[in-house]
Amino acid sequence: MKDFDVIVIGAGITGAGVFRDLALHGVSCLLLDKGDFTASTSQSSSKMLHGGIRYLENFDFELVQEALHEKNLWLKLLPHLAKEVPFVLPNYKESKYPLFMLKIGLLAYDFLSGFQNSPHKILGKNETIKQRPLLSTKNLRGSGLYYDALMDDAKITLEVIYDALKEQNAFAMNYHEVTNVVEEGSKHIVQTKNLIKNTEDTFIAKKIIYCLGPYTDKFLKNTYPNNWTPQLLPSKGSHIWVSKEDFNLSDPCVINHKDGRVIFFIPHETQILIGTTEEPLNEEINDIKISQKEITYLLSIIKEYYPKVNIKQHQIESAYSGVRPLIKSNLTNDQGKTARTHRTYQISNSVQAIAGGKYTTFRVMAQESVGIVCEQLGVSYSKSKTIKKLRQKSCVIPFERKQIDSSTIKQILSNEMPKTLEDLVHRRIGVNSLSQWKSIYPENDFNNFFLENIELINQYFPLKKEEIINYFKD
Repeated sequence: MKDFDVIVIGAGITGAGVFRDLALHGVSCLLLDKGDFTASTSQSSSKMLHGGIRYLENFDFELVQEALHEKNLWLKLLPHLAKEVPFVLPNYKESKYPLFMLKIGLLAYDFLSGFQNSPHKILGKNETIKQRPLLSTKNLRGSGLYYDALMDDAKITLEVIYDALKEQNAFAMNYHEVTNVVEEGSKHIVQTKNLIKNTEDTFIAKKIIYCLGPYTDKFLKNTYPNNWTPQLLPSKGSHIWVSKEDFNLSDPCVINHKDGRVIFFIPHETQILIGTTEEPLNEEINDIKISQKEITYLLSIIKEYYPKVNIKQHQIESAYSGVRPLIKSNLTNDQGKTARTHRTYQISNSVQAIAGGKYTTFRVMAQESVGIVCEQLGVSYSKSKTIKKLRQKSCVIPFERKQIDSSTIKQILSNEMPKTLEDLVHRRIGVNSLSQWKSIYPENDFNNFFLENIELINQYFPLKKEEIINYFKD
């Protein structure tokens, strides 16, 4: 058994942020997750660092200001994984607010950023059509142009974890499912199952911090039945990827649809990301997938706002769904209006849970929790520690693609802790479909490349030929 000051359970972006903050303060800590790091909600976002312009409508000025500050900080700390780009927000006669109100909103957005955002612009109808010729012109009044950031959500989470692991007191384990937590005196016994090796491990901690995202209510109600009441109003959001060859979009676009949803069209390397839907969660979180209803909805949105772009269902290269762990509000049950603020819960003197929040604000979410734990442990806490640059880049950088070879694969296996082919392809290399692989790495046939490297991979985790051949068929 290994003793730690703190065990962090849940390795999405919030858990990663807590883990790094603890490690930088010299607190001995262990990060555990039942799957791969960032493999759940934190890799299923709209892949933006942003203030959340939609939250101005709800007067969540404090949240927007905090998120904009964090966005601009991470643009400096991780410029290889996040970049500022212009977003166009078209305004139509049927839009909820007139063009002059849009101007006020964008001015407020820049003001709340401390004018660290690149300045917004208001474009008239003709200028909007000239710059965005694919947009629907029916009832178009003009558009607003403002700036937020694109990012690789999975890789940011991973690099936050890698940075923590530079500290001698920090350890992280993926595919370690927590099967039992028992409090014995002033310590907690955490029992886990290694899902790769099918073995069991036991760890001891003085403190536990749960960062479980959408799994919060279910896990904590089972583990602490007398100390936890459900807090979440989970919302399902789905996205689709289509090829740039089928949809030649140059800059991101934000649609405030008449049904209240906000839909993003975001160009990436070789693909366009379109989403998100926003629906109550009516299925098991472990088996969440995009529905035919959601696919039909997103295709109809493309047709409505980009009538010159003829995307059919068979042209969707891949899709994914995630769950927003929204906190219940006494004011509304509308997921679109539920605030994205977070809460830290003190389940007992030595057990905390963090719920809610949004990806962009993970660092400040972690500070609140870690500050409390450091005080309890008698460790001096400094908020400035987490504004240092991170010390390990991913082997494959999405905005700096280079040809990969066996040397690249060995670097990833040695330094980035993948345990399955999906970990390697989807999160470490960053490829979501066979079409994308062919676009980015045309010289490397997928099957041949990994079959040639199977012996190398098997030195780190078990992999069968059939898994490679069937990877994009499943």
